[in-house]
This record gives sequence, C-alpha cells and structure tokens, in this order.
Amino acid sequence: MLTEDEFNNDKIRVLLVEESPSYKLELRLTLSNQPDFEVVAEATAGWQALDLVKLHQPALVLCCLTLPDQYGISLTRQLVHQNSGLQVIILGDNDDYEFVSSAFQAHAAAYCSRSAGIEKILAMLRLVAQKPYGRVSSIKNKILANK
Repeated sequence: MLTEDEFNNDKIRVLLVEESPSYKLELRLTLSNQPDFEVVAEATAGWQALDLVKLHQPALVLCCLTLPDQYGISLTRQLVHQNSGLQVIILGDNDDYEFVSSAFQAHAAAYCSRSAGIEKILAMLRLVAQKPYGRVSSIKNKILANK
C-alpha cells in the first residue's frame, strides 16, 4: 500500500544506467536538485538495469550508449519490449547518424549527445516525460525516413 507521500509524489521516476562513475554522479546530483525528478536507482551494466526496472518501476531510463556487458541500444530494445510504457533516452558521445538511427529503431524515446550539456539533457527528459511527446516522435520519424 502506498504511503501518502508516495501517493502525492508527482516526481518523474528515473533510473540512471551509466558506466562512468563521475558522469553518473553528475547526473544524479543534477537530477536530485530538480523539483520534478527522483532518481530511484542506478546501474552500471545492462543486467542490473533489467533487474532494477522491475524492482523500482521508473517512468524514464537514462542509458549510456556503451555498457560493460552490452550496448545501450540492445538494452533499450529489451527494456521497452519487457516494460510497456517505459521511456528510454540514450546518451551517446557523438551524433553519428547510424547511432541515432539505431537508437530509434530500438524504440528509444530520444537520443541525446553528452556534449549537448546537462541543461539540454534535462530538457529532453522533461519533453519525453510529457505524453504525448510529439516533438521527439516527429524528430524520430524524420531521422528514420531519411535512412
């Protein structure tokens, strides 16, 4: 049974999946200081993320492109297939067309380059958390159409 605090919590529940301890710390601290986000768990590998999604049921997963045990794209495919309604944003180190296209083919809600900066990553998280997230879908469709 939910407590009153849990019932009234309007924060967006986020799972961080990041192999870099320093970048994961930066993301966690940044998100924790936002009034609309709650980091519910952190993973450094794909297998951990799969278990933690079941346990914590986040609304969003912020997932790096490269993990020790698999690519973020294959993890995204698994997460979305196993968890209806889960939104995954992939964080990559470059904006290469193949990576971005592969992320959307794996049903990622968005792809964001780390070089975009933390403010743009926060904006992307907020955009994806809104349903429907029309701008992201329209960008996704344009990218896939150009393949």
